[in-house]
Amino acid sequence: MVNHSNFTLEILEYCSKDEIIKREQYFLNKIKPEYNILQKAGSSLGFKHKLETIKKLKEIQLKIPESKEHLENKIKSNPNSKKINLINVETNEVLVLIQWEMQQEN
Repeated sequence: MVNHSNFTLEILEYCSKDEIIKREQYFLNKIKPEYNILQKAGSSLGFKHKLETIKKLKEIQLKIPESKEHLENKIKSNPNSKKINLINVETNEVLVLIQWEMQQEN
């Protein structure tokens, strides 16, 4: 088990916002930190959430209301999504549901 008290946080260098990613990559290459999962600064490329984590994130996401425009953009950008409109015939209220297909880990 990893104990947080065994870690320290140090500022290695101050730099401008424009240089952050470049300098982070420099230090990742130089120090080669043991506990960094990701090796490329500013990228989550190569990182995979566990299926259990994906389910939890989706549960949290369902509790956060999103604008209609945001939902439309999500649907357009994800080929695995399906938009489902439910209409209350008594009130004509439209409820938009989105079905996301989860990709299984290999």
